[in-house]
Amino acid sequence: MSIHRLASHSFILRSIAALVSYLFIVVMARIMATEDFGIIATILACNLLFATIGCLGQQIALVRFIPPLVQEKDGGAVESQLRASFRLALIGNTAIYFLILAGILIGWLLGRIETPSLLAIGLFIVPLTAWIDMQSYLARAYNSLTLALAPKDVFWRLGILLILVPIYFLTTERISLVVAIVVMLAVMSGLIFAQWKLMQRKLKIPAHPFAKISDAADISDKWRASITPFALSSASTYVLSNLDVILVSLIFGPVEAAIYYGANRFAQLVFFFEQSVAVVIGPNISSSYACKNFNRIQEIVSVGVILTSIPTVVLGLAFIAVPELFLGFMGVSFQDGAGALRILSAAGIFGALIGPGAILLNMCDLERQTMRIGIFSTILFIPLMTFLGVLFGKEGVAFAVLISVVMQKIYFHAVARSALGVRIDAIMGVSIIRKKLMYKLTTTENSGDQNEN
Repeated sequence: MSIHRLASHSFILRSIAALVSYLFIVVMARIMATEDFGIIATILACNLLFATIGCLGQQIALVRFIPPLVQEKDGGAVESQLRASFRLALIGNTAIYFLILAGILIGWLLGRIETPSLLAIGLFIVPLTAWIDMQSYLARAYNSLTLALAPKDVFWRLGILLILVPIYFLTTERISLVVAIVVMLAVMSGLIFAQWKLMQRKLKIPAHPFAKISDAADISDKWRASITPFALSSASTYVLSNLDVILVSLIFGPVEAAIYYGANRFAQLVFFFEQSVAVVIGPNISSSYACKNFNRIQEIVSVGVILTSIPTVVLGLAFIAVPELFLGFMGVSFQDGAGALRILSAAGIFGALIGPGAILLNMCDLERQTMRIGIFSTILFIPLMTFLGVLFGKEGVAFAVLISVVMQKIYFHAVARSALGVRIDAIMGVSIIRKKLMYKLTTTENSGDQNEN
């Protein structure tokens, strides 16, 4: 399947995921008390952040190292890489969950947490999310976009709604925190099992990632060297999109966290288009880099930027123009997040116009540069977000996100251009598309002249 067809397929799936995500936050905000929804929002933000940290960058490693091995039809190396990555992710997420339990215990002893057992159960979603994330990235490495995107981005939220909404109408009462957490865990567990079985059948994945111990000699030195850079760069990416919700919850409480989470999730819809293209171009860049085909890499990136920028700008401008209209679907109180939504949407637009720098560098043996950029932006982001949040509230936190995105994207562009000779901005994308169109027109005209002669 060509990159254009893959991109179209990814765009359709991501659009469905965006619609389901929008429906999820609107309905959950309606059927739960605002305070309980704020706690769920905080759990979900912690979930994405801590699951990514616990995976130690192995999602990126799967997309980086599996495609060339599949292309070479080196089945033994594929299995060794698969098992090594999954084992490391399991170890990391087990450690993360025990640290979470320790933090909950300390919070309970200090009197800051009233229901430690419920929170501990709720945050078990972290290792579950990590596992389905690893499976999804493995499906991405095989260019199986439906298996990569549908379970985690569509069916999980949709499954939760299909269970909770009937309960809400049958009982005519707000959904309690306990019920919401139990349903979230149950649906995720079922999807993990179903996704893995389908991947075994369709992609011929080994029966179990821990079926045998891989020979250390089968694991590449590049993978070993990439662990720290991939771990730090992937963690820093999720810091930008989730730590802001956690901080608002810690500073202002669950009600304000719910309002900010609504704005944050709507803004994430703006990023969906960039993510849909990134799902496609990662394996393609990795395969092209293995052949040192930099012209092909430039074309892949440029087409991706153009496909991303147009819908992102349209949706982002709609959110900036009338944020109250969209937030109002969640409830009148959520319209208080309009200012934050405007700022976060601006960050999404800028991010799309510069392009997927992180995935490009990670696929081209430049993961250490990605790591440095991630560390720099995180060191800047956390104190800046805290300072602006205390001074200006939710809008201050959102503005810190905008500043960090702008600086990070500019840094990515500079490194990609100097190290690879590849531009990742929309202007270059327009130039590449224009040249391709002119070439096709010229070819068509010459063909017509030859037929006349």
